[in-house]
Amino acid sequence: MAGKINVMITDRQLAVAGMLGRGYSQRYTAAALDVSKGTIVRWNRDPAFRAEVDRARASRLNPTPRGVLVDSLAARKDDGVDWNSRLRGALALLGLDDPDEPDDDEPGWV
Repeated sequence: MAGKINVMITDRQLAVAGMLGRGYSQRYTAAALDVSKGTIVRWNRDPAFRAEVDRARASRLNPTPRGVLVDSLAARKDDGVDWNSRLRGALALLGLDDPDEPDDDEPGWV
């Protein structure tokens, strides 16, 4: 069900982990999400953060609405892709269910 978050990591960490798991560099991710590269290095030592990076990496071959949404929202206007199209796509994806998100009764999710 859409809208759940892992309470072990922050929304910003979730976005960073998603981009790293999808193959974006730490430099690009830091710039796109306005996070220092040092912060990303520190977060990489957190097991919950690493687990989210690994989950995103595993789902890269089978994209989910959530993954595409994170990529869309992390886009920068100067990356050569039509920003308005990405934003419209991201907004459309908000209404889709993500099969990778756990059920309501799974620990660690609210």
